[in-house]
Amino acid sequence: MTTVTQAVPACRALLEGAIDYAGLYPPASLGMADAAHNYLGYALGSDAWALGRFVVPVSQLGNLRQVAMELAGSDRLEWRLSVVTGPSLADDVGQLETFLRGAPPGWTIDAIEARASSPDAIVELDAIREYARLMYVELPLTSEFDATARAVASHGAYVKIRTGGVVESAFPSPSQLADAIVTCSAIPVGFKATAGLHHPIRGPYPMTYALDADVGVMFGYVNLLLAAAAARSGEAPDVVARILDERSAAAFSFGDDHVGWRGSRFTVADVRALRLALLHGFGSCSFREPLDEFAVLGGR
Repeated sequence: MTTVTQAVPACRALLEGAIDYAGLYPPASLGMADAAHNYLGYALGSDAWALGRFVVPVSQLGNLRQVAMELAGSDRLEWRLSVVTGPSLADDVGQLETFLRGAPPGWTIDAIEARASSPDAIVELDAIREYARLMYVELPLTSEFDATARAVASHGAYVKIRTGGVVESAFPSPSQLADAIVTCSAIPVGFKATAGLHHPIRGPYPMTYALDADVGVMFGYVNLLLAAAAARSGEAPDVVARILDERSAAAFSFGDDHVGWRGSRFTVADVRALRLALLHGFGSCSFREPLDEFAVLGGR
């Protein structure tokens, strides 16, 4: 199996702990047993350095615990979870408390992922903020994004940006996404991205794993990471949008001491600062697919 264990330093900094594994979600839509088995294997494998959290709906916490405890080797892993909230905050609190009372040693709810569409809705999320180290709030890319992102930051939380889905209408335009990234950089508030980020470079790909799947233009996570680096360095939204829309792999460079896009270069220190301060990582229903394609690009 292809690995990126020998990734050059700048590339390793780019993807260190970056991929939150969301195998339960579309288009993979795996059952809990398969998704938990995969995560355990990734976490104990040679490319574990790139692995982030296991993404799980709050309603499935009990099922995850039961399934994982039956997996050979599970006791060797400190399970880091990112819990996605449901439609009722009261129900979420009850399920979080039940889980935490019986959580096995080494299990942590590292992050909670919630949704809000306005600044006022952020206040309601304080009811679940205490149950995790971090909270990410998914915001729609509308004219309210700036005000709502500022409210998220004022509550000590972070932003979640949806970059795609399994239908073409779920994907924002490069300019919409660029505006959101530049806004987060300016506030400043960190964010994670999710959906449609299985591939390193932007281009046309099947939107699901079905043999007859529709093909759509999807964002590349390398585009996303370098676009965020450009935003953090002060580039204007139109430049950030051009990086997001770049479809030529040859436009990106991966060196021992830098990553770059055309004339722009970002050092290892730049990348580490980016990951700490702005783009924390991204969710993907596949862990191997993003890494294996990255290795082919020269990321090792």
